[in-house]
Amino acid sequence: MPTAVADAVLLTPIVKHVLGIFGIISASKRSMQQALKRPGPEGCVVLYVGGMAELFLSCENNEKLYLMNRKGFIKLALQEGVDVVPIYLFGNTTVLSVLKKGALAMISRKLQVSLTYIWGKWGLPIPRDCKLLYVSGQPLGMPKIENPTQEDIDKWHAKYCSEVKRLFDTYKDRVPEYKDKQLEIV
Repeated sequence: MPTAVADAVLLTPIVKHVLGIFGIISASKRSMQQALKRPGPEGCVVLYVGGMAELFLSCENNEKLYLMNRKGFIKLALQEGVDVVPIYLFGNTTVLSVLKKGALAMISRKLQVSLTYIWGKWGLPIPRDCKLLYVSGQPLGMPKIENPTQEDIDKWHAKYCSEVKRLFDTYKDRVPEYKDKQLEIV
């Protein structure tokens, strides 16, 4: 199952080929349309909707998803008539920390690629030992609408956000660090 990433990640030729071995594809509309037409699991695409913006929002003290201005994936799903599966990963904000200030962070935001310092154990980019819980909701069966209206997109986007929030609220008690946290969708 391919994973879609920002085009900036694929600009370096050697990196592009190495990532291609692992099924990494561009998050461009064209690449994702091609991938969604493949048969079987290859026709599914993993997309981290929040992208770089979400990376800089998240921290151990709060749970924020950058979703309110991310509607292109819903539009594409409607155009292709493919399901969207809401998911949430508990523990993702505690595994690694991200340098959110300074020149590197600013450049990262501009280029839309992570050039920032990420650290975990011993101040190195080694993930901390943390309990992770990955939960998925029921697939949202998207109707095929060749030219969806903004109203169509907003309706299905609201359903997606609502389901992600429901997943968070339903399962947060299973991870002790999350029981008192609230999910904020920005």
